[in-house]
Amino acid sequence: MSDSAEAAIFVAFALAVLAIAAAVVLWGLPALVLSALAVVPVMFAFYIAISWPFGR
Repeated sequence: MSDSAEAAIFVAFALAVLAIAAAVVLWGLPALVLSALAVVPVMFAFYIAISWPFGR
């Protein structure tokens, strides 16, 4: 990956963390719970992808 792609990934991650932090400041614990609930399918797919026996 080039430097610009790595920077874009870093900026996207930082913006996501800041958005969740701002939501928690504004709405409290329900915002944190809903953001964690939204990540569950993503992590489920990630675990399936890394344990899939037919690799690469």
